[in-house]
Amino acid sequence: MTNVNTIKCAYIINQIINSTNPHIKGVGFHFPLLGLHELTRQYFSLPNEIKFLAGPQIVESIKNHISKSKITSYVNDGIIIDKNIKEFSVNLSFIKEIGSELSLQRLHNTLYSEDFFKGIIRTLKKLLKDENYDLKMCYKLFDELLLLLIEYLFIRGHSKESLYAKFNNIISQNQKNSYDAAIKILDHLMIIGTKPFSSMEKLDVKIIINKL
Repeated sequence: MTNVNTIKCAYIINQIINSTNPHIKGVGFHFPLLGLHELTRQYFSLPNEIKFLAGPQIVESIKNHISKSKITSYVNDGIIIDKNIKEFSVNLSFIKEIGSELSLQRLHNTLYSEDFFKGIIRTLKKLLKDENYDLKMCYKLFDELLLLLIEYLFIRGHSKESLYAKFNNIISQNQKNSYDAAIKILDHLMIIGTKPFSSMEKLDVKIIINKL
């Protein structure tokens, strides 16, 4: 493994650990694209009478986030070839140019799609293996894709605590090989991100009410 590969692997591991560290508030990324999952969810959960008033503000927030995205340019340059990421790129372009409710619905459906989640992981693995890409470009793309990936996991109900513990365990078992650690983390994400809700871990919760 070359020095470039080592640097990329270390960067991805660091960003994933920071984003799931329960002792750090917010999501630990430098890239400002934050909340597309939540924003589209909010838009389509609004009653029609409220959507008329608040909807345009949410759409503007979505457009503002999209304006900072580099994914479309990376798709156009042939750096990203995964069909699901390409579909996401098309959705972003439609919203910037049209901003219709149909384009918002398509973006929402893509963001919550397992195929899109898988496409992110496939793209991250490809970028880790390929040595032909500029490191600065990789950092920007890593940030954007990882943030979308982590947001998807949070939306599905995975906690920071459980993710952080698992990632640290993988890293501790692969201290001598950062590439193996990064790939195993992505493999684990692929498994838990596509696991049916019914097969996710169950928690027993007890509520104690003290009468005054």
